[in-house]
Amino acid sequence: GGGGLGRSRLSSVQSSGVFPAGGGGGAQQQDTTKPQLPPSRYAVDFQEIRLLGKGSFGRVVLAVNRLDGREYAIKKVRMATKSGGPVSPAAAARVLREVATLSRLEHNAVVRYNQAWVEEALEVRGGGKGGGANG
Repeated sequence: GGGGLGRSRLSSVQSSGVFPAGGGGGAQQQDTTKPQLPPSRYAVDFQEIRLLGKGSFGRVVLAVNRLDGREYAIKKVRMATKSGGPVSPAAAARVLREVATLSRLEHNAVVRYNQAWVEEALEVRGGGKGGGANG
């Protein structure tokens, strides 16, 4: 079966970017539409190829950078509970410690760290066999 777009927003640590503040302009009418998420850095910069692995702390996907054409293993860590609420401060601290540790680690048996960022995202659910790429 095909994957659907979930409604929960999540922050995920991925591979560091800052999005400019959205909106602006001199619109005089009040906008009553649902607020939009800023463009996803992941979706803009990478083409997801396939899932490489998953565990209790996230998923690792193979993706190609649209600018340099190189393949990257990107670890996506969900920074929200299953109900959509924020994770505990202790859980968030563990993720950030991992990022800091990987940024200093140099070892032949460990994939080299490049960068990390946090972004709001809509969770993509489902995805059957056939390996269709999302993003």
